Amino acid sequence: MKRIVSIIMTFMLVCSCFMGCSYQNTKENPKAVAILIGNHANSKKINVNSQFVQEAVSGAVSSYGYVSIISIDGDPNIVASGSCDIQEQYKHADPQKLSSDATQRTLKILEDLTYVYADSPEVDTLEALRLAVKSLNDAPANSEKTIVILDSGVCTTGLCDFHNNIMNADAEAVADALDELQAIPNLNGIEVIWINMGEVDNPQEELSPKQINKLISIWEAIIKKGGGIPDIKDVPSTGNNTKVDLPMVSPIEIDKEMPITFNPSDKSKIENMFTEPLFLREEQVQFIADSDMLVNPDEADKVLNPIADYMKNEMNFNLLLVGTTAGDGISDYSISLSNSRAERIKQVLIDKGISESRIKTIGLGGNDPWHIYNVGTSGELAAQNRKVVLLDADSETAQELLEQ
Repeated sequence: MKRIVSIIMTFMLVCSCFMGCSYQNTKENPKAVAILIGNHANSKKINVNSQFVQEAVSGAVSSYGYVSIISIDGDPNIVASGSCDIQEQYKHADPQKLSSDATQRTLKILEDLTYVYADSPEVDTLEALRLAVKSLNDAPANSEKTIVILDSGVCTTGLCDFHNNIMNADAEAVADALDELQAIPNLNGIEVIWINMGEVDNPQEELSPKQINKLISIWEAIIKKGGGIPDIKDVPSTGNNTKVDLPMVSPIEIDKEMPITFNPSDKSKIENMFTEPLFLREEQVQFIADSDMLVNPDEADKVLNPIADYMKNEMNFNLLLVGTTAGDGISDYSISLSNSRAERIKQVLIDKGISESRIKTIGLGGNDPWHIYNVGTSGELAAQNRKVVLLDADSETAQELLEQ
């Protein structure tokens, strides 16, 4: 399908026929747009007819600019690219005729966008973004460049693979790590309009509003790190993707969020600080390298005061402390070290008057549910893997960890 669409669209974009392609003042800078289409198995059907896509394509056509189309899948490629310019002699035709022709050319591009579907398994939106920048290098000089992305943003392969628990990482840390790998393209001054962010479909489990906001923050950080201007649009999809022969996309495991519950007769328990796991990372509680000794015991004491106060007020609450380490996988050493660090935090809470029987500990090394994979043992993302996680010991997540 990509090859067929490429032939049609390349001819449509590059040919210089007698029909005018513009009615705009030629003294203005041409507009160049790269449109990234994410019609793949884990996304809803994208809305190529949104006003933002129409305006971007129309602007390129009416300014004798440039259009490229990139298909987002596991091996993104440039489906079509070319200039919207025409011969100078045709630019002085009747303005009404030029306007009509520009409208028809725009509608044809928008129609052909609906035929772009994934060919390769998985999704690599970051690579597609790199290709978009590369394609825009062929635009006319002084072009005003825009990238329009119609995609869920849930990558399943490449350097921004969300299988690596990137959703649990700090957005700026993700951008910094990709920048160190020189994986972010030069987006300097380019507006990046993103439509359908977080709009996933089977086999991918639906994202919660909070998870979509986290996804947005990660991509905004990546775009800004590249010098781009992110503009995330809240445009609804057009329903489920009904094309049944799309290549496989492996789902990302994302922590489930518990629904809010409220018991009017027990208002004292409305504010539960453990509705989600709490993470004590190096910026809160730092250990001496290869040791369970705290770098700053007084600072750790302050951090743990609210935890102790909460447990004193909620006598039925029991705590699970999960120790983890940087580096992927587990070994006897990483299990022992991570458990010792969890035990160290437990002792601080015991010293604050919390009964030992109310606190359980386990060490998981580098194999915990929140672990960010493939980031090694140094750098900011690796530092986020050195942590002690605090959970309600009676929660579903805690029980699953204790049963392992």
